[in-house]
Amino acid sequence: MGRSPLNRNQTRNARYILERAQQAGLSKDDGYTAAWFAFAESSLGEKLNGRGTISGMYHYTQGAWDTRAGTYKYDPKEPDRNSRFKGFPWKTNKDQTSAQVTVLLADLERYRKEFDRLMDGTDPETLFRKDPQGLKAWERFIDPANDVPFTFEDYAYLRHNTSVDQTKRVNGLRTGDPDGAYEAIREETNIVYNPGYEPGQYSTGSKDLSEGLAGLPGTTTSPANIIRSDEDEDQYFGPSPGM
Repeated sequence: MGRSPLNRNQTRNARYILERAQQAGLSKDDGYTAAWFAFAESSLGEKLNGRGTISGMYHYTQGAWDTRAGTYKYDPKEPDRNSRFKGFPWKTNKDQTSAQVTVLLADLERYRKEFDRLMDGTDPETLFRKDPQGLKAWERFIDPANDVPFTFEDYAYLRHNTSVDQTKRVNGLRTGDPDGAYEAIREETNIVYNPGYEPGQYSTGSKDLSEGLAGLPGTTTSPANIIRSDEDEDQYFGPSPGM
């Protein structure tokens, strides 16, 4: 592989996400998914603001962020559930990279459980009984007329984005990869998930990389295949029972 199409800021953001994913116990494939999500949404931190209230590494809307606060609320009566969100300042940290990564990783874990259970034959109406947006995403995903590739990555991105057209467009860019960016993210995944890899200085997730890396060289250009957010991106998802 020649010179990476990712600039220094994007590369460090990708490694940060991948380190966090590995620490959270996500598989190598799901860690890769977490990293390319950030590229598809914000060009790995190069375009942190979208339309309306869309902002941050993963372009959450304010409504979606508020809903996640309910979904992942820490309850001291159940200290082993959502423990990573104990003391999480939902009202003030929406635009912080470390916070958005924490929420996205929790989303991916939830979507993986949903997907696996659906593949095992769980009734969607039962699985999504408290989550109409989840059921809508699943129905869009399995509708042959929508022609969405039947993979977990595409299910998860549709779940995050809600737009069939956007999901298919991103899938096409990942498959064709005209700039080589997705392959570069895969290479970064291989590096971070190598048993001999040593985490970098941002691995604790205590710093907002969008601010901390702003002065690094090469942070002003973006690959040509960055996706603009749809207005309905990342609508309100409620909790899925039994997750």
